Amino acid sequence: MGRFIFSKVLKRYQHLNQLPFLHQYQIRTSLTQLIQDYSHKSIPNIDYAYLTNWNSSIKPHSNEQYNLSINTIYSLLVYVCRRLNSIHNLPYIVVINPYISNNNSVYLKSLESLLSLEYPYQLQDDNAVRRVLNEFLDDHQDSIMELATGFKEVGEFYDRKSIKEFLDAHLKDRIIMKLLATHYLKLIESDDNGETNTIIDPSSVSHKGIGVINTNFNVSDLVNQVSEYVGDLTRLEYDRAVPVQVETNDNNPVEFSCIGAHLEYILTEVLKNSSLAQIRNGKSDVPIMVQITKGNCGETLSIRVRDHGGGIPPEREPFILDYAYTSEVNKHEGDPATQVNQVNADVPRVAGLGFGLPLCRMYAELFGGSLSIQSLWGLGTDVYIIIKGITNFK
Repeated sequence: MGRFIFSKVLKRYQHLNQLPFLHQYQIRTSLTQLIQDYSHKSIPNIDYAYLTNWNSSIKPHSNEQYNLSINTIYSLLVYVCRRLNSIHNLPYIVVINPYISNNNSVYLKSLESLLSLEYPYQLQDDNAVRRVLNEFLDDHQDSIMELATGFKEVGEFYDRKSIKEFLDAHLKDRIIMKLLATHYLKLIESDDNGETNTIIDPSSVSHKGIGVINTNFNVSDLVNQVSEYVGDLTRLEYDRAVPVQVETNDNNPVEFSCIGAHLEYILTEVLKNSSLAQIRNGKSDVPIMVQITKGNCGETLSIRVRDHGGGIPPEREPFILDYAYTSEVNKHEGDPATQVNQVNADVPRVAGLGFGLPLCRMYAELFGGSLSIQSLWGLGTDVYIIIKGITNFK
């Protein structure tokens, strides 16, 4: 069955309950076959080598834009079908949860949108592809919050290990899907010099980049910008901000080639947690120490964030990176100090739901890095962030 026919099937699926039973059965069967077929297709590994396989600026209607469109749309189709297949394999009592069911509907809508691009000619239309990808990013803006709420509600009916396995795969694929869509848009929309702007403050510093990858990214500046931003948030709620002291080798700025948006997310979440811990522990005047080190070959970035927030209670420490674990108390629900509005757009949606640190770990590990936590109860916590750079894949 062709792509266009499947798109028509999906449109009819939206009004499935209005159709006769036989038609319902035929549509469900066709859709299931499509999802299962695409979910088992192979796609390239999304790593730095793949992301840097394109020029920093791609001209619309060029052969390179056409090849990029084919690769991006095909990969997204496979990832979307993998997620739909995974949702459909959940127990019935989980799937009927309204939040998880709505998440399924969002992925079905994305599938219809991706299939609506007529192959091959419309893939040469950069405006059509951009429209679909921007719609994709908008539709999935709230998906993490819905998943977190849904699995919180069904937690007593579905074992913790199975939830973790589902979320590990689901959130990793979601990160990659957003990465692919954003990478395409940035490659098409960047200017002739491949010039893009910094993440937090577009007017502050410019840097070269290849799509989502920031080359020679000033990590020291990013830490300072994130600390100022988190300080503004805590000042709104607690009328105080915790200072952040940055240490580098020889006190020189550290530049590194990586995906800046991912590093921003990690730093924002970690500094937010450290700031709140020190404020609640009466240590708001003591600086949070951020030590930045780059490996001799420029392949690895190491960041240690040390706070004096009293540490993590020993009985809670084993669960600190688990989904749905949160140190937030009810009176801080909707707390402005936990709502960080940034390009990645995950932070404001997951604060207090316990997805912050697990997502940080996933972002760090996506290209071979790591995130680990060491805490001394009564004193404070060290967070160790390892980011693998682009040179590892050259």
